Amino acid sequence: MSGMVLTILYKPSIQSVDEASKLPSYVEIGSSLNVIPLLIFFLLALAIAFGITKLFTKRAV
Repeated sequence: MSGMVLTILYKPSIQSVDEASKLPSYVEIGSSLNVIPLLIFFLLALAIAFGITKLFTKRAV
């Protein structure tokens, strides 16, 4: 509810609109994306989630 009220009451400054028009209009996706660290992070998160799940199922039984 408060987010909706803040959005209604928000008044952007003219200066920020002028600065936004100077930004480049193209989008570059994946130019510096290295897959290996991302894959290691996901596998580590998967192992931690699996371990925690096994730990809690052993305690519940």
